[in-house]
Amino acid sequence: MDEVRGLARAGQGGQGSAEGAARLASEGAVAILLHCFGFSLAMRKEAAHASRLPVISVRSLLARALCELLQ
Repeated sequence: MDEVRGLARAGQGGQGSAEGAARLASEGAVAILLHCFGFSLAMRKEAAHASRLPVISVRSLLARALCELLQ
């Protein structure tokens, strides 16, 4: 995230830098989504093995994954 902010600030000076910042931000968003998806799958497997929660919504799993990332 700090790299994205730094490139966004640097991008104010020229179009090439702004394009690089936008590309890096989009790659970062994809990485976050992939991380959340992996976390979601892991949580579903954990719940299935422990038989604690028969059904876990994807929304709640993504919310938990986002909280983990922000900590």
